[in-house]
Amino acid sequence: MIIAEQGNFKIHFNSFKCYKTYGGLIAGLPNDRINNILIENMYESVERALGVCKIHLIEPKVVIRKNMPYLPRYINAVRLHSGAMHKNADGSILIIVWFSDTVPSDLLQVSTNVANTINWVELADDFNF
Repeated sequence: MIIAEQGNFKIHFNSFKCYKTYGGLIAGLPNDRINNILIENMYESVERALGVCKIHLIEPKVVIRKNMPYLPRYINAVRLHSGAMHKNADGSILIIVWFSDTVPSDLLQVSTNVANTINWVELADDFNF
């Protein structure tokens, strides 16, 4: 399904993943170290769920509550694909990750909005089957 167009590139929705930012933590409160570990681990989690390809992270806004740095509640990731940027490739692909305080209710609209915030040619990578 085409969700965005940038120049000659029709960007297609492929798959989506959403999970709780602090889900799975046994103990502790948010701090810079934990938040950095969560962001580092996010790359592996997203690759396991959506496949290995380039991941673009839209930097999350940290909110201070009770003197602690909280990331937004949910991590969202959308895998997108389009035509090849170079003749020797089969297509181009990119996963975009962002944080939100709510679970997206309209996946296609949210994915379209996110896809329209990036420059496909600068961020996506070509792939071959």
